[in-house]
Amino acid sequence: MRTDPLLTVVFHEPALLHGMRRFSNGMKGVLAALAVMLVSFGASAHAGEGPYVAVGGGVNILNDADVTAQYANPLFTPLDAKSSTDTGYKVKGALGWAFANGFRVEGEISYRKHNLNEINVRSPGAFVLDAYNAFARSSNPPLPEGRDYYLAAAEANPGLKQTLEQAAIRESPHPLTGDFQALTFKANAFYDIDLGFAWKPYVGGGIGLTKVSVDVSSGTTGNVLVDDSETVFSYQVGGGVGYEFPLPEGRSVTLSLDYRYFDAGSPTFTGHDSNLDFDASISGNYVGVGLRYGF
Repeated sequence: MRTDPLLTVVFHEPALLHGMRRFSNGMKGVLAALAVMLVSFGASAHAGEGPYVAVGGGVNILNDADVTAQYANPLFTPLDAKSSTDTGYKVKGALGWAFANGFRVEGEISYRKHNLNEINVRSPGAFVLDAYNAFARSSNPPLPEGRDYYLAAAEANPGLKQTLEQAAIRESPHPLTGDFQALTFKANAFYDIDLGFAWKPYVGGGIGLTKVSVDVSSGTTGNVLVDDSETVFSYQVGGGVGYEFPLPEGRSVTLSLDYRYFDAGSPTFTGHDSNLDFDASISGNYVGVGLRYGF
């Protein structure tokens, strides 16, 4: 069968109206943007191995502290109390090294501060001195104040000792003024969990030393109760989630939401006027944000 070479069939793409062409071009742009987003969120988020620096800050919440003491002098009953602080803040900085497998190690320095609120006394201990000083000022004529004068009065008059101890409990909770501060140096280890996205949860913790400083006065009398510091072992555990922004040359910036539980044990402090030692438990929670720059 012969075909006439003059017969030619030409197929044309259907013509698009002007508005349809704009819609087609717009769809191409949307699809391109979606492709970029999918690549960004679907790519592995592990940064390369190398050093990093980090800073952060946020809200610090201390647990109520158990304040306890046993005294050799029987004229002072054991101390059993619970103190509270206002919500405080924490700031921190760190230098570290990130490994390609997701582990990070770092050295961290942090600072916390809280204002003291009140103390609820269940067994008076040295708080009996506050009750004695108030009693001494209200006497006519006024009596000498201070630890030595209380001990002399308590030894001579057991009934007065008991009355003052009951007053210390009855007037509880005692308002406090002053602050709690903690400067901490820690070695931390964290693991970033690679889920194949730019979002990466992490877990870890650290150990180190904390210098705890307490400067507390009675909110009623204004007398200084404690002005002392102690350096103790401390630890923290926690985690969070970070979002990594890749930069040229293998660098990155990670913005994170962080949580830590921290514990500094029970440092021993010495009362300012009583010259008696007591222990105060220190632990709490931190929630904040962090910024990490990887080189």
